[in-house]
Amino acid sequence: MKVTENGPWKAGYDDDRSVFVESDDFTHDVRLYVNGDFASLEQRLAYAEEIARRLNAWKADDGGVTPDAGSIPTREPN
Repeated sequence: MKVTENGPWKAGYDDDRSVFVESDDFTHDVRLYVNGDFASLEQRLAYAEEIARRLNAWKADDGGVTPDAGSIPTREPN
């Protein structure tokens, strides 16, 4: 399966301080939330901004080639 994602990616946060990385490509309206052990909102936002930077750099590095998503992973049991 081929997945097309045009981005660009950006980081942000909601009114409830939920931090996310989202794409400006309206094909899928993707928003990925960042949770984990962070000391502050600023640290969580910095992490999300780095993810967005790397996703945008990856898109630029491959000349816009769409990656092959391969098989869909199964969810790990809790």
